[in-house]
Amino acid sequence: MATSLNPQDFLVVSAIDFGTTYSGYAFSLRDSPNDLYSPQTWYAGGSTLASLKTPTCILLKENQSFDSFGYEAQNRYATLAEDGNHQDYYFFQQFKMTLHKNRSLSRGTILEDITGKALPAMLIFSLSINYFKDHILQSLRDRIPTICLEDIRFVLTVPAIWDDNAKQFMREAAINAGIDGRRLILALEPEAASFYCKQLPVEKLPGGEGFTEAPDGTKYLIADIGGGTADFCVHQKVYKEKIKEIHRASGGAFGGIYVDTEYEKFILKAFGSQSLQQLKIKDMFDFLEIMRSFEVKKRDANLQQVGNIVIRIPVNLVEVSKSQITDLGKHIEKQFGHDEVSVSGDKLKMKRDLFNAFFSKSINGIINHISDILRKFPDIRMILLVGGYAESPILQTRMKNSFKEQILIIPQQCGMAVVKGAVLYGHKPELISSRILKYTYGVNHNLTFDPKQHPEERKYINEDGKEKCHGTVKKLISRGTSVKTTGEVKTVTAAPYERSSKSLTTKVYFSKEEDPTFTDQCTLLGKVELKLPPYAGKRRVVQESFTFGQTEISVTTTFLETGDKVEASFDLLE
Repeated sequence: MATSLNPQDFLVVSAIDFGTTYSGYAFSLRDSPNDLYSPQTWYAGGSTLASLKTPTCILLKENQSFDSFGYEAQNRYATLAEDGNHQDYYFFQQFKMTLHKNRSLSRGTILEDITGKALPAMLIFSLSINYFKDHILQSLRDRIPTICLEDIRFVLTVPAIWDDNAKQFMREAAINAGIDGRRLILALEPEAASFYCKQLPVEKLPGGEGFTEAPDGTKYLIADIGGGTADFCVHQKVYKEKIKEIHRASGGAFGGIYVDTEYEKFILKAFGSQSLQQLKIKDMFDFLEIMRSFEVKKRDANLQQVGNIVIRIPVNLVEVSKSQITDLGKHIEKQFGHDEVSVSGDKLKMKRDLFNAFFSKSINGIINHISDILRKFPDIRMILLVGGYAESPILQTRMKNSFKEQILIIPQQCGMAVVKGAVLYGHKPELISSRILKYTYGVNHNLTFDPKQHPEERKYINEDGKEKCHGTVKKLISRGTSVKTTGEVKTVTAAPYERSSKSLTTKVYFSKEEDPTFTDQCTLLGKVELKLPPYAGKRRVVQESFTFGQTEISVTTTFLETGDKVEASFDLLE
């Protein structure tokens, strides 16, 4: 899984930040890595909404081929729906969360589009990555006409809290999109943000003048608050600009989409439980405009403002609600109280406290999680706040009020910190010196039966007449271990149970427990599959070497009898 490329093997590093709500890219040349380019500004059609990223949504044609992505996909689908020609198209949005904590994730995982039509998730992710790959190549050719894919090292960002199967899924999706696996590395999002902030001049770090000059040994917390997930890591500056992780990645589903979810609940409560679904059918442009208008307000609103919030809504929403509600004004007053919410034409007015409440659940989750970390590391004096949701003034104010003893560092364009930092990581991944393992890892290894610790029902006799215990785990490495990013290798020997076996399968498990004894105390991570040579009178013993500490776990296998390294597949996806 690890790349073997050296700097002389590529001319450009380009990173793709594939987000839950918004996605974008950036790049820089090998000879000037700090000159970061994010050349594209995306516009939401006639809306006032403009962004350095575009919405993570994709439109496919009826034959399941690519049509468009981002704002273009939204507008195109809305046009098709207006003309009644959208039924055979597929429109997917915010689908990245499918990979978050998905224990059953596989190559066959299915996604449903906005109307319930289903397609393989691998197809959707691959076509999306392919869109960015082509966009990047065209942007580079506008500057360097002779450049080709082989000149580019690609970096794909992933949340640090993702499990290993989700990382493999993204790697395979990128390879299916035409990116050479040897030219692809994965970057953990908080680490990328840390890279970006570390190299910024003081004037680009408002409130964080001490970060760039902070001495070796300084500990700081990175809060990467995106659209779907919030990632938290604790890093420490070490010798020669290197960074090491001192607290394993943690986080949860506290991202900006949960503010949108609260607003959607409000719309349904105010205009009827079926109002949004009916509007999708009646006028898709108006449906999109509801959330785009809210997005503008969400980005600009802050806790110092006074007066009511006014958001534009389509008149069609009011008309749709009349099929469910006889007197809209009385209904709204009953739901929210007198003078809390009102509708006039295409204007929705609400009290500011009601609007601010949309943010409460997600921000409380973020603050509580950070508070837990600070109790474990009371010497942390700096918090880096990055990610798309981190641009929210309401979130920023709540953070400042909650963590007055820490310096809160919010870089300019903090929503681009991850993707730009991922470019820098692609040039020098070795500057991350160590990481903390989130899980204990082990393999199925039927140990010698011990009546003092093994239940009698797990005992069996192998073909050599020895008493063994079914379903035991041989631990490879413990959770909380600090491992070097150059790779820490743990080995285990294995041999087939039967002389007639033509293959050997080793099951790899992970657990939040320190010392799991049995496989049913763990979760299956994946399998190492190995073809065996014919039995020739000697046990065919294999040494399996697992490398931890890199962004992805890798494995190599060696036949001890001959010393030959043999190819094996390490499959984390069924």
